[in-house]
Amino acid sequence: QHCSADQLDVACKWWSNVMPAWPKWIVELQAAGIHQLRSQLLQTAKGQPNSLIIRAKGRGTVPHFKGKTQNEALELAPMVAIEVYACVAVLYAAEEQDEAASPSAAGG
Repeated sequence: QHCSADQLDVACKWWSNVMPAWPKWIVELQAAGIHQLRSQLLQTAKGQPNSLIIRAKGRGTVPHFKGKTQNEALELAPMVAIEVYACVAVLYAAEEQDEAASPSAAGG
């Protein structure tokens, strides 16, 4: 088992604070029938599980799904997919900027 119901609840609240559209995405993906892809997603899980919350070890994990299958699931609700992809791009860009601005990156 990757996580408890309580850990999942905490993670959903955390992600809702980070990305206010999170609850809307869940509703839209459920309405689009994402539950029908559950078995396919789980069958393609590989590698190390992902933390439910970024950099929060010990707070539960989720399977690491195959990227193509994960994208297919998101694209059941095309606007959700677009919004998620945009948010992920922003998160990675912000992380790169933080790393570039850190004193250790500047040599000191």
